Amino acid sequence: MMDHPTVPAGVATPATARVGDPVLLNDLGAASKPPGTLTYFAGDIYRLSGAVIPFDSGGPIVDERTGEALGLVSRGLNCQAPSLLCAEYEGPTVQDAMALAQAKGFLLDLRTAGGD
Repeated sequence: MMDHPTVPAGVATPATARVGDPVLLNDLGAASKPPGTLTYFAGDIYRLSGAVIPFDSGGPIVDERTGEALGLVSRGLNCQAPSLLCAEYEGPTVQDAMALAQAKGFLLDLRTAGGD
């Protein structure tokens, strides 16, 4: 991740991520964003509040406390037109995104910042 070369350090699970944890958001080369907050994480979906914009779609979400990847920015909730800023965002967890891709025949190799 831009400005965070040591993450992700692994993959978050509901056992390691906690509601209320600060989350790092991909800044896509722009100025660093303040951390968001994890508001829900279970099974195959996460939800967060934070400074995400529509152009962040597909970018990583990382638990700042553990350094582990939570998932991908996917969809906004409670969005306000015309700014497209949303109160919350949710998306697939890393495990769910990988399982869906593998079910479609994609070969995947998960790599972390530490080279795992």
